[in-house]
Amino acid sequence: MPYGDGILESPADRYGKTTLCMRNAKRLFKCAAYVVYFVGVLVFAVASKGSFLLMTQSLGNRLQVCIDVFMNISINKCL
Repeated sequence: MPYGDGILESPADRYGKTTLCMRNAKRLFKCAAYVVYFVGVLVFAVASKGSFLLMTQSLGNRLQVCIDVFMNISINKCL
């Protein structure tokens, strides 16, 4: 069932008597909060993915060094 004059109205707003200025301020605050939450989640997701890739890359580099050291020791023992 539709209510209010916009999509950002809540059912609680139907019972309260507020001025147009207060309703618009509330709508603006809701939109700003949605944008801040979106940007925050986006930033933390990118940071998380970046740190994960950095850790796995470091692990791969360390594994390659260990393989190189092991192969070098094996070759020296054979000679």
